[in-house]
Amino acid sequence: MPTKYGDDFIVASYLKWVESAGGRGVRIPYNATKDELDNGTHFPLWGTCLGFEWLVQLQAQNKSILDNVDADNVSSTLLFHQENKNPFTANFHFLGILEKHFDDTALLKSFYKKLATSEDKQGQTYVAAIEAFDYPIYGVQFHPEKNPYEIGDDKTGGSMNLVDHSYEAIVTSQAFAHFFIGEARRNNHSFANPEEEKAALLLNYELSNRSYPYFESTTVFKLP
Repeated sequence: MPTKYGDDFIVASYLKWVESAGGRGVRIPYNATKDELDNGTHFPLWGTCLGFEWLVQLQAQNKSILDNVDADNVSSTLLFHQENKNPFTANFHFLGILEKHFDDTALLKSFYKKLATSEDKQGQTYVAAIEAFDYPIYGVQFHPEKNPYEIGDDKTGGSMNLVDHSYEAIVTSQAFAHFFIGEARRNNHSFANPEEEKAALLLNYELSNRSYPYFESTTVFKLP
């Protein structure tokens, strides 16, 4: 989607998060058939925040399924099978899927396993992490990349001032990154040669601080 600058971008903290676990960032146009995915092609997909919401909307076949959630600029706990009572996860969203709504939606409940929930500022319980039963598809409503890479020390009251940068929060972020890159390593697709791989790297694009302090830096793509 073009920005006011006439280009497109990806927030650099997402790339750094991938690189922190040994991955490299490239844009991959990939249209797999269901047969390919069912018969040996391990192609993991990870959705963060809006990506999580898109995964929910696509599977539910309903663009209007999301609920209003009061979870902007707040660090929340994650309730897995064993509760983590420390507010590590960085949340910056106004929409989400409430736990009861998820449980009552057959298309979601039959496709995704509910891994974790969180509570918003009003005490509503929403789904915070999901995993597909039959495919390597994962989604988190929070931002694991922000803990190590979005410092958020905005003295003017900017939107990153509540990101947790504690040791525990960083380790939690890294655990998610290592898990996802571990899944990516199970895919045997590769570039034809080192030159083609080098040309595809997102490191080739301009790094800009124009969005600071909302984002520490962004990788900018010039549109044709």
